[in-house]
Amino acid sequence: MMPDMDGYAVLQALRAQPHLRDIPVIFVTALSAEDDEERGLSLGAVDYVTKPIKPALLLARVHAQIELKQARDLLSNQNAFLDAEVRRRMAENELIRT
Repeated sequence: MMPDMDGYAVLQALRAQPHLRDIPVIFVTALSAEDDEERGLSLGAVDYVTKPIKPALLLARVHAQIELKQARDLLSNQNAFLDAEVRRRMAENELIRT
């Protein structure tokens, strides 16, 4: 249990910041009730691990989330590039027509 802010408040603060919004958050907690897990996931956590933790399991989950984040970032960058390319070509076509 954390003093001052609990994990839910920390997650809400992260999600409120545009430059931190997409960071994957895994809850590692002593709270094991279904309501606690559902609340964490509904606030945007990507996973919920209860104590006592199994290091190998936690490491596997962290690696999976890192790979997923990298794939999302790559896809986002590719989409931005393709968007810019479409705009460039449309502008080029417009110049040719005039």
